[in-house]
Amino acid sequence: MDETATKGMDIIMKCYIHHDPRILLDKLMKNEEMLVSLYYELANDPPPEHLKKTIAHMSQHHKAVLEKIKMLVHHFPPV
Repeated sequence: MDETATKGMDIIMKCYIHHDPRILLDKLMKNEEMLVSLYYELANDPPPEHLKKTIAHMSQHHKAVLEKIKMLVHHFPPV
């Protein structure tokens, strides 16, 4: 397994251990924020046009997911 997948699983397991949905949502938000930044950076480099469109689409997708998670956070106050 690559390092990113391992970190993702570690984050999820830590959240399940704490049984705090807010911790899980906070970590998911951070992950989505990192992905949005990554895709914006990739899109700014000079990739071929078809890859640039794919990267831009992925960035928009993760930004939308991030916004949905942010809406959920308000329903789960910190413990």
